[in-house]
Amino acid sequence: MKSENLDQIIDRALSTPPEREMPDTFTERFMQRLEKRIALRDILFDFGLKVVVTVGVLMVLGMVFLFVNWGKEIQDNELVQYLLENIVPIAMFLTGIVFTFIIDQVLLRYFLRRRNLGR
Repeated sequence: MKSENLDQIIDRALSTPPEREMPDTFTERFMQRLEKRIALRDILFDFGLKVVVTVGVLMVLGMVFLFVNWGKEIQDNELVQYLLENIVPIAMFLTGIVFTFIIDQVLLRYFLRRRNLGR
């Protein structure tokens, strides 16, 4: 589309009255919805960043563990044997921590911020 045609379309659209009137609260409701979306995006970004940092630290610790035990049989290590023997309680504990972290860092922050924006 040429810029001349675009300018004419914009001029015509701005010079004619709207076909339907917008409610008085339209802008306020639109801004509240936009603020909620931005808040959710920020909260999810913060959560993702924390997860990436945590996984990165665990990977570095795993690499250090492997480097220290390089050339040895991993199965002979006491820590590995303990972890393998207690894998179910450890997995349940870690699952509880993950769900608590999600609820604390995402859901509570989102609903508290949403409630504060609604006032």
